[in-house]
Amino acid sequence: MDELAEALGVHRSAAYRLLRTLEYCGLIVRDLAGRIVLGAGLAALASGVSRDLQQAALPN
Repeated sequence: MDELAEALGVHRSAAYRLLRTLEYCGLIVRDLAGRIVLGAGLAALASGVSRDLQQAALPN
């Protein structure tokens, strides 16, 4: 979380709230190791965008 907050230039608590919102919307999920990965909701968001982005957004 600290690394992400630093990369975004925000406080750790703000980064956490951003992640929780993205998780709630299904845009990101945590894998079994706790890493943040793209969620299936991103596919719906990308429906009007190129096929490559749609494929990247689909879960493995």
